[in-house]
Amino acid sequence: MLAAGSQLAMRVPAGARPVAPPTLRPDALALLSLLCGAAIGVRLDFVGEVFLVELLLPLPVIFALLARGPGPWLEPRTLTWFLVAGALTFTGYLISDLVVANNSWQYLRGWGRVALLIIDFTAMLLLVAHGARNLWWFVLGLGLGGIAYLIASGVPLGTWKIGYGEYTAFLAAALGGLLPRYAGAVLLLACGVISVLLDYRSLGATCMLSGVLLMYAGRRGARKAPGLRRVLTVGVLLALALAAMLALLGGTREAYEERREQSNGGRYIGVTVAMRAIAESPLIGYGSWAEEGRFAQMLRAETAKLERELGRRVDVGRSLLPHSQLLQAWVEGGVLGAAFFLLYGALLLWALHWFVLVRPGDGFSGAAIFALIYGLWNFAASPFLGFTRIYIAIAVGAIAVARWEYLRGGRLRLQARAAGRRLRV
Repeated sequence: MLAAGSQLAMRVPAGARPVAPPTLRPDALALLSLLCGAAIGVRLDFVGEVFLVELLLPLPVIFALLARGPGPWLEPRTLTWFLVAGALTFTGYLISDLVVANNSWQYLRGWGRVALLIIDFTAMLLLVAHGARNLWWFVLGLGLGGIAYLIASGVPLGTWKIGYGEYTAFLAAALGGLLPRYAGAVLLLACGVISVLLDYRSLGATCMLSGVLLMYAGRRGARKAPGLRRVLTVGVLLALALAAMLALLGGTREAYEERREQSNGGRYIGVTVAMRAIAESPLIGYGSWAEEGRFAQMLRAETAKLERELGRRVDVGRSLLPHSQLLQAWVEGGVLGAAFFLLYGALLLWALHWFVLVRPGDGFSGAAIFALIYGLWNFAASPFLGFTRIYIAIAVGAIAVARWEYLRGGRLRLQARAAGRRLRV
């Protein structure tokens, strides 16, 4: 059952190898990936917050490099793109902190956060280079380990937001690929409904959208380029999911209205002030965390203005930064600071197109689609803090799988053309 996935239907010339779907059958490296993911709940505090999984993730990569070399799935251009973008982002933070003369505790935490991000996605890219199954087993370990850690810590099962919710969703996305056709999509949809009912709107929307797209991608067999009919089909499914989401939000409005208004007000202020701050200083940022100086003054002034208009307090969260990874990186590190997220956002969209509209569904699809959708949400509407580094690394791993499959298919097409035969991917 773990050897899930269907063969990409191809007619290939003699001597050419077709792109096999990722096998999920475990080997030693896959089990090491599972153990790494399972450490997600353990947090350490050095200069800033560090997760044990971030310290463990390089270990299976070192094992793989020593035992197996760079890996057959390694795509050097994708690795180079992300490394260059990460270096530019680090440079942007460094320059901005030096220009604004930030406090040492602030810029050390800021630089450490970016450095850990680079280490995380580099390790994941090298891990995926030895097979997409390593990413799937890492996601499975994250879900199982995260839930186990919360239970062992005595966290009530009703703690869904910043608790069981995300771990359950990742677990459902991984296990869904092993279920019969459409059952995995239904599992994600059910997780989405539960999340909305428990007032975790962003996770609920992510799960429901992922379930709908997985339902479409779950059809087996090769596909032609997406035509109008397929685009309309996806559009109708998304409209149905949106209608269900709105109905659930309406049904739970009374119970969570005050908290939702607080959240919406904080997000509005963060984005508004961030856009204004970027317009004033697009090249040089306001420094790591931007808790002092011009940006903090702008945010406090906008908060006070909205509180006067509404006649109540508005909560902007424990961080003064906008709830958007792209905007936050731009505010903190200037245009160079945003370099990684600009590349990341573009490739998230491209990889999602690949997994939903081009690639036949298999056991890996659920984890990949959910990671990409959640990555897009965090890119647009979540801060660049703590555990989001791990989620970014997972999404980068899914991007790397899509890039390898796409480029491998292109090479096979060229071989087929040279041999005078047609290849369908």
